[in-house]
Amino acid sequence: MKIYSFIIEDLNITFPFFVTIKDGLLHRVIHQDYVIGGERMYFSDLINLNHTLQNENEILSIIKSNKELSINFSEKALKVLELRKLENSFGDFYPRIYRPFFQYSNVKFSVQDKLNWLEGLIHEEIAYDPNLNKGIVNSINQLNILTENLKEIFDIVRPVESNLNVYGDKIKNLLVLACVEVESQFKLILAANNYARKKNYSTKDYIKLKKILKLENYYVSLPFYPEFRSFSPFEHWDSQVGATKSLDWYNSYNAVKHNSEEEINRATLEMALQAISAFAILIVAQFGNSPMYWKERIGNYFHVSNNTIWSYKDYIFAPLAHENWNENKINI
Repeated sequence: MKIYSFIIEDLNITFPFFVTIKDGLLHRVIHQDYVIGGERMYFSDLINLNHTLQNENEILSIIKSNKELSINFSEKALKVLELRKLENSFGDFYPRIYRPFFQYSNVKFSVQDKLNWLEGLIHEEIAYDPNLNKGIVNSINQLNILTENLKEIFDIVRPVESNLNVYGDKIKNLLVLACVEVESQFKLILAANNYARKKNYSTKDYIKLKKILKLENYYVSLPFYPEFRSFSPFEHWDSQVGATKSLDWYNSYNAVKHNSEEEINRATLEMALQAISAFAILIVAQFGNSPMYWKERIGNYFHVSNNTIWSYKDYIFAPLAHENWNENKINI
């Protein structure tokens, strides 16, 4: 069952008004959530709009001609509305690849004059994993272990910008362990989707996930250490420069891994911070902004931000009531 959205032409603004066709009738898609057994459950529901139609081409004219429906849009917006078919249907999700889960609040919508933007629109980045697999727990536990290692380093090395070039064995170990976890996350994402299995993977494989996961848009700050700038470990990742060479922190890890004695000076505090930030980003890029157990295990130690402007194509919808999630593997 396909879902359709309404876009303001040229601005690519999505209204919180989604419809679908079921049994030849037009239905509005809404979001529901309930707390069951202490756990909040989400699902999509349908409201019958009592309009019979033969095909999708009739949807826009029905919306424009019906006063009860057109009231959701300003007069100006109605003139430039464009109907779009979403790529995802109810319950479709990408394994280990985060996409925003569409929600809107149960309030009356009002129209802002300038952009005809509807108040009450909430694209809330809900942390969830439809499979609820153990991977998210393992990942956060590992990040917690590395975080404790970092705290031990900060007991000795003051966490300020002027010390970012400090290096040593404990810092080297943190860099290596963080990069091993980064590699593990990339392999798990590739394995969960449609990617040819290999005996040995490299950054040439991992970089294929950069755009899919929106990695260049993530950055990490450490709220307890305000003197540090934010870290964006994947920002300059470029296959043209070199899948390994363009990641300074990973390139340093590679050097230290193969020749620790000679290359120890490359295992700096900055490289270790970039690596552990990359690990934190990969967890969020898979499971959402506040993954299960993150608050309990990591707390506010890392603040992971994502400045991606999501397209209407990106949003996913919870399954209809009494239906299940549908794993939609990406061809990588």
